[in-house]
Amino acid sequence: GLRVVAANHSARELLGLVGSSLGVPAEDYFPARLLNLLVEVFSEPSKVSTSCFASELKVGGAAFEVKIDAHRLVDDSGAMTGFALVMKDAIRDTQVQEYNRARKIEALGLYAAGVIHEFNNLLTVIAGRANLGLLAEGARSKDAALSNVLKAAQRAEHVVKDLLFYIEKRQPEFVQADLKSAVLEGISLLTMELAASYIEVEHNIADVPPVVCDPLQISQVCFNLLLNARQALPEGGRVTINMRQRGDSAVITVSDNGIGMTAEAQAHIFEPFTSYRKPRPGKAAGTGLGLFVAREIVMALS
Repeated sequence: GLRVVAANHSARELLGLVGSSLGVPAEDYFPARLLNLLVEVFSEPSKVSTSCFASELKVGGAAFEVKIDAHRLVDDSGAMTGFALVMKDAIRDTQVQEYNRARKIEALGLYAAGVIHEFNNLLTVIAGRANLGLLAEGARSKDAALSNVLKAAQRAEHVVKDLLFYIEKRQPEFVQADLKSAVLEGISLLTMELAASYIEVEHNIADVPPVVCDPLQISQVCFNLLLNARQALPEGGRVTINMRQRGDSAVITVSDNGIGMTAEAQAHIFEPFTSYRKPRPGKAAGTGLGLFVAREIVMALS
């Protein structure tokens, strides 16, 4: 049967698709009548390559009239492999206002929970560094601790701005940024916490040309991935961060030699509020938002 195998950002937003949704039956998202028409129009011996359809699309209890441009997809031998669907004018005028309002209220609660999660992580850093500063001897050590407290406070400020961006439908301001500095900034916030957990950090961060991004969000992605790696290494271990240039792109990888996860966990790691980490003595259970937040930031760049 037909399955959803890829979707751009707009389609994911409209249909409510998450990473684990890809590969599911197409009838979960599209009416059977439309799918039957696609098969009828494009299947052999038909030579039609492009066609237009009108259909009703049901999303989250709301129904919309959709115009769809459909294109036949073929492999190197010319055999049909599927369809590419371009949805146009999916939501109009008053419909878009009501639809966006309902989605916004629902997502705002989710985003607020994400903000709480990020603040909890940052407060842990702030408290740890402030305590270190109180115990430190000498102005240089105290200044270093205060510098880290300031960085974490600035990141908390940025999280609040992200929430305001969402409420006001504003996008983060992308700039030509030094990606190396952004990655190292994310690493620096957890260096001492990782060392205290007997976790060795290895990194090979190459210089790459400036990249258009929000550098604070890139730092947040690295921070979240390192925090996730720390949780996967309850008895200590090693985390490796690499960055290099590949063609016109910069590639960042974060890996660890931790306990890993089951196939079931891998299928749901980017879903919000999904956590398979067992609580450790004296530690709060994870909220399952760290990787979700990291993925949303990365997807916004695609």
